[in-house]
Amino acid sequence: MWDNDAVLRTIANALDVPLANRLVALCVCAAAMTAAPSALAAKAKAKPRPAKWVVLIHESGAVPAGWAQALRAAAERSGVSRSWIEPPAISLEEVQLSLGCASWGAACAGQAASLMGADNALVVDIVRGGDAMVVSVEDVAANGTVVGDVVRVEVSADDSGRAVASAWVVGAIRGTRPTVLVVTADLAGTEVLIDGEPRGVTPLTLIDVVAPGEHALLLRREGRAPLSRTFTVQGATMNREFGALTQGPSMVTTPRVGEEAPAPMITSARPGGGVPTMALAGFSLGGVGVLGAAAGAVVAALNWNARAAFVEVRNGAESISPTVCTNADGSYGSSGAGCVVIDGADKSPALLADIQRASDTLLGNVNVGLVVMGAGLLVGATGFAIGFGAIPGETQDAAGSPAPAASH
Repeated sequence: MWDNDAVLRTIANALDVPLANRLVALCVCAAAMTAAPSALAAKAKAKPRPAKWVVLIHESGAVPAGWAQALRAAAERSGVSRSWIEPPAISLEEVQLSLGCASWGAACAGQAASLMGADNALVVDIVRGGDAMVVSVEDVAANGTVVGDVVRVEVSADDSGRAVASAWVVGAIRGTRPTVLVVTADLAGTEVLIDGEPRGVTPLTLIDVVAPGEHALLLRREGRAPLSRTFTVQGATMNREFGALTQGPSMVTTPRVGEEAPAPMITSARPGGGVPTMALAGFSLGGVGVLGAAAGAVVAALNWNARAAFVEVRNGAESISPTVCTNADGSYGSSGAGCVVIDGADKSPALLADIQRASDTLLGNVNVGLVVMGAGLLVGATGFAIGFGAIPGETQDAAGSPAPAASH
C-alpha cells in the first residue's frame, strides 16, 4: 500500500525543504491550476462582441445614381470598429410593405434591423429638392429608438455635394462633423486663392482642408477685376463664400523706364460708333411718354369743350342754357344732329340735377386726361434723359481732356 507520509518525507528530505512548507507549496499549485481555466473562461465571457450594424438608405425624389452606394461605402469605411452586415436585397419600400409599417420611420427601420439580426441601423435619408439634396443621418436601435441626435446637411446634387454628404455620414458615425468650405462665383472657372495658395476653380468644395479661423480670399479671372477680402471659417459646419467679379482690368500695367504712364481712362468710345442699347431704350421710353401726354391732352380738351355746353346760364335760378339738349338715347349733350333743345320753360329740379351730374362726369374725364398728360410728360422727360446720358462721348483722360491717339 502506498504510504503518502513516507513519500512526502522522502521528497522533503531530498529537497532539504521542511515538510510543512512543501505542503503549502503543493496546495498553492493545485489551487492555481484549478483557478486558471475558470479565469480564462470568465475573461472570454466578459469580452463584448462587436455590435452588428446595417446601413439603410432611404431615397425620396430623383436621387442621382450612385449616391446610395457611395454613402453606404463611406459608412462602412468610416474606421469605427463595427460589424457591418449586408443590407436587404429588396428596396426599403418593399421592406416597409412586408413588415406592415404604416410609414417609413425609426420604428420601421428598427424592425428591419431586428429582422436582419442587426443591433442597430444607420439610417441615411436622401431627399431631392430642385438642385439641392438634404441628407439626414440617424442611429436607430433594433427596438426602434433613435440614439443620439439626427445629423442633417444640405448639399448640391453634383459630385462635390455627394463628397460632402459622404464626409457628413462618416462624421455622424465618428461623432465629429467635418469642416466644409464651398466657394462659388458669378462665373464658373474663377481661380480661388486662400491665404495666397491656389486651391482650384469655382465651384470649389474643400472638406477638412481649411482650418477654422480667419483667412484671406482672392478670386481672379481674366478680363475681370480681382476680388479680395477676408472671411471666417466656422469649424464642424458648412461654410459658403460667394464672390461677384466686376468688369475691369485684371491687372495694373507698370510702365517701363523711359515710357510715360498711360492716362487712366474715364470713359471709352464705342468701337465703330452707333447708339448704345441703353440710349435706344431711353429714347423709346421718352417717345412712349410723349404719346401718353398727347393722348391725355386730347381727352382733357374734348371733355372740357363738351362740358362748356352744360354750364348753366341762370337768370336767378330759373333758366338753363338753351344750348343743352336731350339726345335720342336720353342722355344730355350740346346741340347737334338728333338733339332736342330744352327750352327755357322746362325748369324742373330733376332736369337740373341730371344736367349737373352729366357735367360732373365730363369734369372727371378732364381731370383724368390731365393726370395722364402729366404722367406722360414725366415718363418722356425721364426716357430722354436716360437716352442722352447713355450716348458715349469722346475718350477722356483724368483731366477731362480728349486722350491723344497712341503713337507707334
